[in-house]
Amino acid sequence: MITITKMTGDKFLTINYDKNIPIEYNEMKKIFDKNIQINSYYMLIKDNDKIYTNLYDIYEIKFNKSIILDDLNIIYLPYDKKDVEYIKKIPSYQITNELIDFPNEELRNDKLFVLMAVNHNSIYYEKISDKLKYDKQIIHNAVMENYECKCLEYIPYEYKNNKEFMKKYIKYNGCNIRYVSNELKNDEELVNLSIENEFRNGLEYLSDYYKDNEDFIKPLLIKYPRCFEYISKRLQNKKEIIMLCIEKLKELNLDQNYNKILSLINDINKNDKEIVLPLISMNGYHILYIIGDLLLDKDIVYAAIKNDPTTYKYIDISFFNNKEFILLCLGNSKYSNGYDEENYEYFLEGLDKKFKDDKEIVIASIKKCCKNFIHCSKRLKNNKEVILTAINNCYYDFYNNMEENDKIDYIKKRIKNIDIILENTKLKNDPDILNQVIKKIRIV
Repeated sequence: MITITKMTGDKFLTINYDKNIPIEYNEMKKIFDKNIQINSYYMLIKDNDKIYTNLYDIYEIKFNKSIILDDLNIIYLPYDKKDVEYIKKIPSYQITNELIDFPNEELRNDKLFVLMAVNHNSIYYEKISDKLKYDKQIIHNAVMENYECKCLEYIPYEYKNNKEFMKKYIKYNGCNIRYVSNELKNDEELVNLSIENEFRNGLEYLSDYYKDNEDFIKPLLIKYPRCFEYISKRLQNKKEIIMLCIEKLKELNLDQNYNKILSLINDINKNDKEIVLPLISMNGYHILYIIGDLLLDKDIVYAAIKNDPTTYKYIDISFFNNKEFILLCLGNSKYSNGYDEENYEYFLEGLDKKFKDDKEIVIASIKKCCKNFIHCSKRLKNNKEVILTAINNCYYDFYNNMEENDKIDYIKKRIKNIDIILENTKLKNDPDILNQVIKKIRIV
């Protein structure tokens, strides 16, 4: 028998069921759908210190297809005055997102209840009554709950246009200048205050006046070079500004995933080696934005490969007649061995015949992806060192970190790779090779 109670502690409903027998989700849902009016009540499922608001959540979080009901305390919250008074006493950390949905006007206008809601999640500020949206305590609590302060988007215009009111929140997070009124967007004091306080990409929210003001932009880029994305097109294509930004990116080591500069500047600047080379040196994938003769420039191409060998896919084929360059492409990438595999699966296939018979190149490519063995010369397919290298690089090494349901497919795939290697060599019965195959299979 399951007893379901109100938040107040009053008995609400009794369901006859053996609580000691595991029950699947679909079966449990049928019981609840049959006995409970979902539109009239909120369900709370207590599990130790956590509270869930629906059956699916508890099943999903426990990673079980079935649960023992004895583990749970099921409570329903009817919307009557007694329960509203009771819920005010509950600490805000116990409130789940689904619980506070403000189904009636009483809750939207109840300050204590609203405070509890926004303390839990500032998103609920949008849903409260218009009257309480003017309450400065509620606004403050909602802002402080979430660093991104998205609730400021919904505060009354009078507050957005109140300089003194907005100052304290811009001081808290410089990007909050996005929420001030249009009349205050050009206020010098507020702009300077935003720059001083975690401004980051705050330039996006300033007026065009500041975005095109060179005297303002130069010192800003020194502090926040990624603001380059939001400056005016005129300044984005001014070489002095571009070089200033590049130098600061290098100094602050902010280059790894920042491809914005080359995507934003005009074709003239994209073909300027002085601009392109340092960007390529910081991030090889900048090569995707290069145009014209620079795509054949040795300094540019080698800089891209040295920074990230996986960029070989975007290099002109003429460079692959050079052994030194090929080995450079097979150098250490930014990824672990196993994840390099997909980047190099067809590497050897695309090379000239003479390189497929070059032992050094073949072994290096197989270390990246064992499937490259298929494309090496017949001579090297029967070289014991090459074969053992291919078998050793079937990447069982991160098998134990996989989810259980992925392991079977992974095993099948890797055993198939070993089969392919053995099918393509005359040395498949060699004792050393067979022993290595057995060793690899035993790992899993």
